[in-house]
Amino acid sequence: PDLLLLDEPTAGMDVEARQSFWATMKTEAQAGRTIVFATHYLQEAEDFAARTVLLASGLIVADGPTD
Repeated sequence: PDLLLLDEPTAGMDVEARQSFWATMKTEAQAGRTIVFATHYLQEAEDFAARTVLLASGLIVADGPTD
């Protein structure tokens, strides 16, 4: 698919599984896929996301490049 929507995709994964998962997601993104994910692991968002959007009560309250 052109778009992947993931909710807490690495919750419950061990370190090796998490690393393998993100390597696969990076490959998918480089192939042109758009990947949208929700996470409580801020380090994952910082390491993977090119753009971060923060929602509060269903409204976008922040939107910008992740750096």
